[in-house]
Amino acid sequence: MLDHLATGAMIRLNSSVSYKSLIMVLVVLLACVSLLAASPATTAAARGEEVHLVPAVYVFGDSTVDVGNNQYLPGNSALQLPYGIDFPHSRPTGRFSNGYNVADFVAKLLGFKRSPPAYLSLTPRTSRQILRGLRGVNYASGGSGILDTTVSTPDLVVPKTKTRLLERKKKVIPDRLVAGHSHLDPCSNCFCTRMSMDQGNTITLTKQIEYFAATKSKMLAASGGGQGSSSVDDLLSKSLFLISDGGNDMFAFIQQNRSASEAPALYADLLSNYTRHLQALYSLGARRFGIVDVPPLGCVPSVRVISPDGATRCVDAANALASGFNDALRALLANLTATPGGAMPAARYSVGSSYAVVSHFTAHPAAAGFREVATACCGGGRLNAQTGCTPNATYCSDRDRFLFWDGVHGTQATSRKGAVAIFSAPPEMGFAAPINFKQLVSS
Repeated sequence: MLDHLATGAMIRLNSSVSYKSLIMVLVVLLACVSLLAASPATTAAARGEEVHLVPAVYVFGDSTVDVGNNQYLPGNSALQLPYGIDFPHSRPTGRFSNGYNVADFVAKLLGFKRSPPAYLSLTPRTSRQILRGLRGVNYASGGSGILDTTVSTPDLVVPKTKTRLLERKKKVIPDRLVAGHSHLDPCSNCFCTRMSMDQGNTITLTKQIEYFAATKSKMLAASGGGQGSSSVDDLLSKSLFLISDGGNDMFAFIQQNRSASEAPALYADLLSNYTRHLQALYSLGARRFGIVDVPPLGCVPSVRVISPDGATRCVDAANALASGFNDALRALLANLTATPGGAMPAARYSVGSSYAVVSHFTAHPAAAGFREVATACCGGGRLNAQTGCTPNATYCSDRDRFLFWDGVHGTQATSRKGAVAIFSAPPEMGFAAPINFKQLVSS
């Protein structure tokens, strides 16, 4: 059962790797340099102005795109150095990164200076442009999931005893998906800590969308109603709605030691809730959806560390879980936007494949500009993933050469290269489908 699930994922990955040749990787990296150098933001900055491809960006999701909402909530957050060490002025901002994250680089490619501000950071002074439908807002919150229950599941701490994966060293694929280690500090990893919090410590995806609804209400009030309402709807229809979520739901499933036979039920629950979230945004005026799928979870250091051979290979079962959901998500989006018959016929979308990007960088590290793809830059213990990225943690000096910053999150370099891949790489390369983000906002 699980072997079949993992084998299917490996077949997809192997065919993908043969298709996306080494030459293609080099093309993407060259595009990364040229696009960031010649992007609307960079070119306009040289003239002292900004040129935006969309009026605004509205960001929803988890810690992969959170730019600081977490620092206004109780509990742990990415507030202390070395988080933010490569951000301007080496300032921790609440991003789970050494610098910028994916939301920032997508925004940069759209012509903005960085991600729109965190919702909880807004003041009357900083809200002026937002109420005019410009720039946008970032509602994302570290620890959120597609399921609102993900953030409040009480038993998501790592088990204290050896897991079945560690006990069955002779098996490449375990019978059950697990994510525990007898030496792993259950409170040291961001995904573990964030998911263990109650809902007061994380903004659920449902609440994020409610916050957006409140933002729109204020925009309508500021517009004066009438013809102004049409103007707000027009601006929203041209804006990008960026969503990156689902990884925490997968981590929850893994940590609960659920069996592969339960994955279809998980997918059904996730897709039902994702549909609800997307339709809620659609009813509020969203028309352009940039969706980031779930990365290969078996390749992140905090999951690799549970496997005896994690230093040299990813955990196939965890990758299979993510891959299966991503396939189902693509089918869902195609059905929702089908014309005629879809529930969201006026919507357009692009799925930026974090799974394909990270898998490709892992398979071709040197060509992608990375030296280390299994070990986290910041942390401690085996693979630098057994303790968290704390102020006393060790961290690498060549951060742009590491794929992962901490046990779960990519480095600034990974976010930059990944954003360019999903934004501009030809769809046939598999980094975005059915169109890339640039085509989405240009349509």
